[in-house]
Amino acid sequence: KHSKIRKYQRILRLLYIISITLKKVIDMKLFILFGVILSCVLAGCGSGQEAMVQEDIKAKLTVTERTGMASYEYPADQQYGTVIIGGGISATPIDQAAIVITAPNKCEGYAEGGNFCGLRTPYKVYFVAEFDTDALESGTWKRDELKPNTTFAEGEYSGVYFTFDVNKKKNIQYKIGVSYVSVENARENLKAENTGWDFLQIQNQAESKWNHYLGKI
Repeated sequence: KHSKIRKYQRILRLLYIISITLKKVIDMKLFILFGVILSCVLAGCGSGQEAMVQEDIKAKLTVTERTGMASYEYPADQQYGTVIIGGGISATPIDQAAIVITAPNKCEGYAEGGNFCGLRTPYKVYFVAEFDTDALESGTWKRDELKPNTTFAEGEYSGVYFTFDVNKKKNIQYKIGVSYVSVENARENLKAENTGWDFLQIQNQAESKWNHYLGKI
């Protein structure tokens, strides 16, 4: 267990270093945006394109208009899997962010918009997230400090984590709803646009909408 905690602490330190570095390369935003657009063109936005996480964990992502969905497939010999959620991490400074674990498989919170090209964006993004199975362990983190069995984190470089027993259930799914209005509205968006856990259905819907709009060009 101690070795697992040390591993997560290394990941948190890496996230912290990356976020600090990103703050110093604001001019790179256009290149990042270009990369996102290029990825969408090549793979198809919301197509469920498969990627590898930590070399051996398969991850697939898809979206609806106001929700996102992920599917993680863990290797046969792995016993535990941890998903780290950052509430106060951005490529630009964030002063206000908060996230709370509300159940063994749920969390919610908000983050302010940060800065864009040196200008503050005066809005907040609210979110509600849930997994398709309960976590074995959960907690929060702040900068490079791990805080097991706690439920609330706030401020810059903070977030939560969920650790799952993937010894038998190798696939873990995760979905999130967002809103500019409130946490409750984010919850309503998630309920309206992604009620179940059918990743393929959401993927097909996203591909259909992508092809519809791409066909207008």
